[in-house]
Amino acid sequence: MNAGSYSEAARLLLLRPLSDTSRYLLAVAQLHLHQPQAAAQNLFPLNHGGQPFQPEAQWMLGLCYVLQGKDEAARATLELIANNPRHPRQQAAKLLLESID
Repeated sequence: MNAGSYSEAARLLLLRPLSDTSRYLLAVAQLHLHQPQAAAQNLFPLNHGGQPFQPEAQWMLGLCYVLQGKDEAARATLELIANNPRHPRQQAAKLLLESID
């Protein structure tokens, strides 16, 4: 993925059972490949409290919804992030919310 070979990265990740880390990396590759629906499917299991990937999974789900034109789901997800002062993507979520309103 560091070389920008997202197709190859996704192919290699799918060759083995998905751990949380490989599921996250696969979702990153899928977003770069303009596959937001597939990325969202890999992010759902990572988007719950106590999961180390949860903040980034939540942010990336918001992006997936935007890319799919699911404005209501995007807005709801981004509002959760924007209203959480401890979320590392709080400011980015606020900016993105302004652009989709």
